[in-house]
Amino acid sequence: MKVGIIGCGAIARRGHLPAFKAIKNVEVSSVADMNKEVALRVAKEFKIPKYYENYKEILEDPSIDLVSICTPTPTHYQLILEAAQKGKHILVEKPLCLTINEAKKILQVVRKNDVKLCVVKNFRYFPEVRKALKRARTGYLGRIVSIQASALTPFPVVWTRSTWLYHKFGVLTDFAPHLVDLILLFVNSEVTRVNAFGGDFLHTSGFINYAQIQMEFENDAIATIDLSWLTGTSISCINIHGTGGHIFLDVRNNYFYELHGIPTPIDDFKNFTRKFFKTVRGILRKELLIGQLGSYFPLIKDFIKSIQENRKPPIAPEEAFRVVQVLDAARLSLEKKSVINVSEI
Repeated sequence: MKVGIIGCGAIARRGHLPAFKAIKNVEVSSVADMNKEVALRVAKEFKIPKYYENYKEILEDPSIDLVSICTPTPTHYQLILEAAQKGKHILVEKPLCLTINEAKKILQVVRKNDVKLCVVKNFRYFPEVRKALKRARTGYLGRIVSIQASALTPFPVVWTRSTWLYHKFGVLTDFAPHLVDLILLFVNSEVTRVNAFGGDFLHTSGFINYAQIQMEFENDAIATIDLSWLTGTSISCINIHGTGGHIFLDVRNNYFYELHGIPTPIDDFKNFTRKFFKTVRGILRKELLIGQLGSYFPLIKDFIKSIQENRKPPIAPEEAFRVVQVLDAARLSLEKKSVINVSEI
């Protein structure tokens, strides 16, 4: 299988390319970036035979089976449409796109052209996330009553000095798609209403840099997400409350603990001990420093297999659509300063 990478930024270099290069019988044959010098540098670094300034060169290449879209979020919509129309299977960074109308069109075009589309929701592949989700799905928490999630960071200059993240959706398209996706998995019900507060805390940036999103579900569960680029620390966590217990999921550090009844110092000691030894193992195995980038390989490998076996991708476009629904509803709620009924947009 031959792959073309569109966009040679940090996520392509640190996530997509190392993962594709590690999969047998997969060849990354070309890369494209609007900065030709960057494309050349990445091609040399990863020993890729072809590099382009114009992504259309990849889409026009009949030997390319799969394109990996690693470009800024506002470009996803057009690139997905063009790739699907050329019959290419598509891996795209989160989120799928910006608006519900774009997402609906994407679903139509992908189905019409019979191509596979997978969105990078790599947080699903964190081992502790999977364990926590299994515990919840097995019924150890009873019925999910409420969830509180947080994605709080400074401005993402540590990740990239480029300004592409700072479009009007801002923080809504940073870590929010990951947390919305996980909440939807845990609750396993349709979102009915979304209410959001926040906007531009600085009153000068012109983009959303902090927000709280409230979600109501058909099964009566509720969830809240706290988002910000304005904090002096980095936190990504989810508290899941059920009728039978509680899970605290530290997504950033890939760790969770579960509580039932009234917690005691013994519970605190057990949790501390487990986290301590898990951290030590992570350091010794050199897994801790890799972080979320280590989850690209299993996700991409599963996607390649889904193409080869003609089955549903590991993260289907319909699932990504639901995330866009929530984020676009949150944007509308911020603009209109009112509750948004998801079925009406």
